[in-house]
Amino acid sequence: MQKECQVSRSSSSSRRCKRKNRETSLRKAVNRVKGQQNLIESQNKNARRPKAEKPREAQTKLGFAGNLSSDLTTEIRIPAIFKRQFKFGVIVSKSLLVVKIDDDSFLQGKLRLCDFIMKIGDRDIMSKAEFYVQMRNMRRSEEEFTLTVQRPRWNRVADYLPNGYDRVPGYSYIKALLLQYPGAALGMNIKSYNSKVYITHTEQLSIAVQSCLMGDCIVAVEGTPITTVACCNALIISYLSIKKFTVLTLERPVDDQAVQVVRCALLAEKKPEINARMAADTTEIGLQEAEKVRQRKYVKKLRSIYRPHQRKSSDKRHVQMAELSLYTPITCDPYNPILMKAVPPKRMDVFYANLGKRDIPSTSNINSYKPLLQITQPANSLQKM
Repeated sequence: MQKECQVSRSSSSSRRCKRKNRETSLRKAVNRVKGQQNLIESQNKNARRPKAEKPREAQTKLGFAGNLSSDLTTEIRIPAIFKRQFKFGVIVSKSLLVVKIDDDSFLQGKLRLCDFIMKIGDRDIMSKAEFYVQMRNMRRSEEEFTLTVQRPRWNRVADYLPNGYDRVPGYSYIKALLLQYPGAALGMNIKSYNSKVYITHTEQLSIAVQSCLMGDCIVAVEGTPITTVACCNALIISYLSIKKFTVLTLERPVDDQAVQVVRCALLAEKKPEINARMAADTTEIGLQEAEKVRQRKYVKKLRSIYRPHQRKSSDKRHVQMAELSLYTPITCDPYNPILMKAVPPKRMDVFYANLGKRDIPSTSNINSYKPLLQITQPANSLQKM
């Protein structure tokens, strides 16, 4: 009887365990199905919900980086025809500013760097992609259209000068705009002379080349008088970092006498000659070495530089000169007064050719006339777009 009771108890406990296992597996399956249903419902809700548009503050700001006033910009309408055989060759930034114009572009000479694209015809341009799509449509239609741009006024007449600064005859006083745009650096070198800060060099395709020339004197930055390089550098960098633009007051030479004065200032060297005091025992060491030389302690048998046996002469030479060759010395003046003016960079070759023309004899009588041809090549000037 006891054995039968034990068998019955073990069988009932095994049945209970099996029942519990089945219940837990069913519960897990139900929870798994419910989780999948909830996931599908959430995905459907997200698909039905419209995508939220980006706020206007987060979108790319169109136009110039700084908040330029109306007197610093001007609106220009450019008529053009884009034919199929023409090349576009214009690159704009996300803010619709022109950052590159190829030489063979059909808009070369019409558009300028940092122009803000506003309209094509009567259609407002709101993005970079829309601009390229509209230009592609104009190329397919080959119809005349009007391109409306907003262009910075790089140079203006300066009506106000800092207190204590007089207008000198022979100079013009202008306001120059320095404006940040994508892919451009400041590109300006300055030096001080007689409490004046002069521009000695500007790089091509830079911010400064749009409004400044070599030899310009920086009188003030945003109305603050400038007398040192450190002050000028700090003010320009701070205004460009905060406001993204700044306005300089420049003194530019106009007549020949003023240009010569500015040239002398640019050529002047302010660094004093370094003549450091030598050590106290320098004289004593020098006398000791001189005495050793007198006693010939350093004399050594040297090898002769002459050849021991004379070689036979040979007609072959390593360097041969052409019979009709001409000697052409080339010099350079970094601050040539002739080039202290704005010259378009694409026409510099023609400018040099016209400036350096000389009467060269023809090849027929070159044997009877062989002068030394001396050509003075001027240095590259500050060029303005």
